[in-house]
Amino acid sequence: MSKRRNTGYASGSSRHWVKTKCLDWKRENGERWRVFEKKARAQRARDQLKKKRAELARVLERLADQDLSPGMARELRKHVAALEREIAELEGEA
Repeated sequence: MSKRRNTGYASGSSRHWVKTKCLDWKRENGERWRVFEKKARAQRARDQLKKKRAELARVLERLADQDLSPGMARELRKHVAALEREIAELEGEA
């Protein structure tokens, strides 16, 4: 960490403090970010899968409604098929 020369010390976060890394650190830890990125990507995939499953449940519930017009039911069935494909793809990645 470093700070601007003309500012005084203050504890806690400050816009005057700057995080710096020397070239040696960057060379030695250049691939380190990949470990964290892999975990974050997996978590995003799990979150997206959860959202898609919830959306599918809502669409199926709406499709079970008896008051749907034939056109609306057809569009909802298309949406169900698309969601099922997306869920299958996400499950394949996880």
